[in-house]
Amino acid sequence: MIKISLKPSTYFLIYFAFTTICCLLSTNKWYFLLVGMLVSIIFTVFKWKERLLPFIFTLLIFISFLIGFFLTEKFMTNINFQSETFRIQELKPSYLILRKGFHKYYLSRFELPNDNVVLNQKLIISGTFEKLNLKSNYYEFDFQKFLNQKQVYQELKLSTIFYQNKGWLSQLNLFYQRFLNNDLAQVFLLNNRDKTIELNESINSLGIGYLLNFSGIPIFLLSYLFKRLMKRFNVNKIGINIYCLSLDLFLLFFAFTLNFPFILTRVGLTLLVKNILSFWRTKTSNLAIWVIVYSCLISLDNSLIQTKIFLYYLAALIFLKYNPLKSFWKQIIFNLIICNLSFGVVNMIVDYRFYYLNEVFDLLFAPILGILNIFVLLSFWIPKIVVVYNFIDQILVNQFIFLKPVNIFYACGFIPLYWYLFYFSLLKVFLINQQHEILKWSIFSLLIISIIWLFVYKLIFFKEGMELLNVGNGQSLIFKQRKKIVLFDVGVGPGQSKNILPSYLNYYGIQKIDCIFISHFHDDHYNQFDNLIKNNIKIKEVVTRENAKEAYRFSNAIISIFNRNQLNKNENNNSLVYLVNFNHNNFLIMSDLEQDQEQVLLNDSQFVLSINANPIDYMLLGHHGSKTSSSYELLSFIKPKIVFISGENRGMRKFPNEETIKTLNDLHIPYKITNNQTNYFFK
Repeated sequence: MIKISLKPSTYFLIYFAFTTICCLLSTNKWYFLLVGMLVSIIFTVFKWKERLLPFIFTLLIFISFLIGFFLTEKFMTNINFQSETFRIQELKPSYLILRKGFHKYYLSRFELPNDNVVLNQKLIISGTFEKLNLKSNYYEFDFQKFLNQKQVYQELKLSTIFYQNKGWLSQLNLFYQRFLNNDLAQVFLLNNRDKTIELNESINSLGIGYLLNFSGIPIFLLSYLFKRLMKRFNVNKIGINIYCLSLDLFLLFFAFTLNFPFILTRVGLTLLVKNILSFWRTKTSNLAIWVIVYSCLISLDNSLIQTKIFLYYLAALIFLKYNPLKSFWKQIIFNLIICNLSFGVVNMIVDYRFYYLNEVFDLLFAPILGILNIFVLLSFWIPKIVVVYNFIDQILVNQFIFLKPVNIFYACGFIPLYWYLFYFSLLKVFLINQQHEILKWSIFSLLIISIIWLFVYKLIFFKEGMELLNVGNGQSLIFKQRKKIVLFDVGVGPGQSKNILPSYLNYYGIQKIDCIFISHFHDDHYNQFDNLIKNNIKIKEVVTRENAKEAYRFSNAIISIFNRNQLNKNENNNSLVYLVNFNHNNFLIMSDLEQDQEQVLLNDSQFVLSINANPIDYMLLGHHGSKTSSSYELLSFIKPKIVFISGENRGMRKFPNEETIKTLNDLHIPYKITNNQTNYFFK
C-alpha cells in the first residue's frame, strides 16, 4: 500500500486551488464562498500547526470576494447625483474605472468631452448611476463578468464633467505620460499591456505575448546582483536586508502610484516576502511564496483569477523545472519543449490557437526582451534616451512583422475546459512519474491521444449552416460548410466592436475564408475587413459589384447574385442581392436595397423566375428593417417562411422601423431581430 505524505508547502497549493475554484464558482452566488470557508476551517482544525499559514493567506481571497459582494449589493438602483468627485483608478483605451470610496464605476471614454485624462486624476461629475449592462456574444470575451469580478457593478452616464489636476498622484502620472510615453518605457517600466501599443500588438501576433508577462524576471536578476555587490563591499547581512527591504518598499510605492499593475506588484511582493523571510531566517519553498504573493494579488484584484496572465503563471509553476545539479542545456531544451506543451495549450484556451514555432520564438526573443528590460530599467533617466528607445523599438517591431508570415498556427476553436484539465493532469502525472515504466508509457499514450483529440475536436463537432451575427445596425453573415467558408458582408454598426467577426472565426477555429461578398460600400457592411487581416485570417477571394458574376458554386451550395449592373447615386441601391440554395433550403439576402430599387428587382424576369422556382425559406430583411426598404409588394411576392433582421433599437437610428414590423404582421410573416442580444443559426 502506497503511503501519501503531503509536505507543508503542498498544503499551500491545495488551499489555493480549492479557494480559487470556489471563487470562480461564486459569480452571483456568494454562498459558495461561505461553504468554501467552512470546509477550509474544518480542514485546518485537524493539523492546524501545518495548515494555519496557508489557510490565513487563502482566507484573504475569500474575505476580499465577500467584501466585494456585500459592498456593491446595495448600490444597484439608478440614482441621479450632482457634483460628485471620482478618482480614475484604471485607464484603458476605450473605458475608465472610477472609484469613489469603496465603490467602483465603469465609464466609457466615448462619454468624455475631453479624452486627455491621466491615472489618479480627479473628476467632478454630475449624472446618473446605472446598472452595468454590457452584453457580449457567446464567442466574445465576457467583459461584463470581468468587470463584475473587479467589483464594478454600475456605469456612469454623464450630464456634466469637470476635470481636476490637483493631487500629487495625478501630477506624477502626468509626468509619466509626458516623459515615459515611448513604447519601450510603457511596456517594460510602466507595465502597460494595452494592444494599442504597437510592440504589444506585434509580439502578441506571434503568439508569444506571455513573454512580456515574465518581464519581472530581470528585476529579480538585478536584485540578486545588488545583493552580491553588497557582499563584495563587506556589508553585513542585516545591512543587506535593510537595503533590500527599502528597495522592495520603493518598488511597491512605484506600483502604488500606477495603481498596482500586475507584474510590477507581483515582483515587489515576491521580493518583499523573500527578504522578510530571510530577515527572520525562515526557510520555505518557492511554491509557498508563490501562493502567498498570489493570494495578496487576487485580494487586491479579484478579476485576476480569470485572466490569461494567471493561467500562464500557473502553467509555469506546475510544469517548468530547474535543478542546479543537472545539466543546464538539457534543462533548457526540456523547458522549451514543456513551454510548447503547456504555454502552447494555454494559448489554445485563451486565443483558440496553437502556434507551432513557439519554442523557436521563445529561444530567439526571450533573451532579447530580457536584455531590453534591464536596459530600460537602468537607462530611462538618461536625457534624450528616447531616441535610442524609438530606434530599438522600430527594429524589434520590424522583426516581428517580418516573422509574422512564417508564424504557422493551428486554429483549434473553442474546446470545453474539462478536456484541457484532462490533458494537463496527464501531462503532470507523466512528468512526475519516473519509476514505473509501464505506467509511464501508458500515460504517455493517453497524453498523445488527448493532444490529438484537442486538434480534431472542431472537426468532429463542426456544424454546417448559416449564422447571422449580432453586430448591431450592421451586417455580418457567415455560411459554413465543411470545406468552404463564405461571408456575406463583414460590417458592424456604430458603437460595436470591430472584432466581433474575428472573435467568431477564432471561436470556431476558422483560419481561412474562401470568399467574402461585399454588397456595397457602406462602412457598416465591411468595416471589420482590416481586423480579419490583422488576425491572420487568410482570404481567398473578395467579390464586389465590380467583379461579381451571375452565380457561384461552393460545394453543394449555389449562390445567385442579382442587382449586379446598377450604378445609383444612392449607394444602398447598388447593393448586391443574394439567393443561396443549400440543403434544399433557400435564403434571400436583401442587403441595404431600398424600395425604389426593389421595384426594379420585381421587374427583373430572372429574379422572378428564381424566386418562383425556389420558394424562400429564410429572408434577411433589407437595410436593417428600415422603412425605406421591404415594401409590401416585395414581401407579399416573396412570402418567406421567416424573416431575420440585423438591427438594434438604440442610438440615432432605431431599427427595425415600426412600419416594417406592421407590414410583416399584416402579411403574417414571423420575424426575429438580433437587437444587440442574439445570433441566429439555421441549417
